[in-house]
Amino acid sequence: MKRLLLVEDDRSLGATLHERLLRELYDVAWVETKQRALKELHEGLWDLVILDIGLPDGSGFELARHIKETTPVPIMFMTALSTAEHRLEGFEIGAEEFVPKPFHLRELLLRVKHVLDRYPVRHQISCNGRIIELDSRVIVQPDGRQPMTRCPLTCADQFPSDPARSDRAQATGLSATVADTVLPHVT
Repeated sequence: MKRLLLVEDDRSLGATLHERLLRELYDVAWVETKQRALKELHEGLWDLVILDIGLPDGSGFELARHIKETTPVPIMFMTALSTAEHRLEGFEIGAEEFVPKPFHLRELLLRVKHVLDRYPVRHQISCNGRIIELDSRVIVQPDGRQPMTRCPLTCADQFPSDPARSDRAQATGLSATVADTVLPHVT
């Protein structure tokens, strides 16, 4: 299931979009501020960020720059600030889409689908200078070497005795041992 982070401060619009995206079978987290978005970004793996520009505690442009500097996650702007200058700034930052408000809900859903179709899911975490590619199960050293072509990571259903370990591992696709060892130290 594709994971979307929706950053929208308008409660009515945010609630409507959250509900509709869930109905489209996306896993959606909705936040209303830049600070909450930063927290969510650091706590989860996301496939797309849908972002308003005018946030109560900062600029969506600033948040987008941070996202582009620190993650490979695609971003989509959805905003009432839709002058040519705003659109150009959004695209210069690296936005995949810029949807001006008001918009037709079906158009937004189609644009979300198109962005997700262009970006295959690629989940990774970094730990002690190494990158762990969760999908391919490859560990990359800081110098770029791959000492293990495939690491023997397995799903947590082997560990039904501890539901907390199993949930944490299942959420990441790692074995419970690896999830308990690596995840508390993820940077």
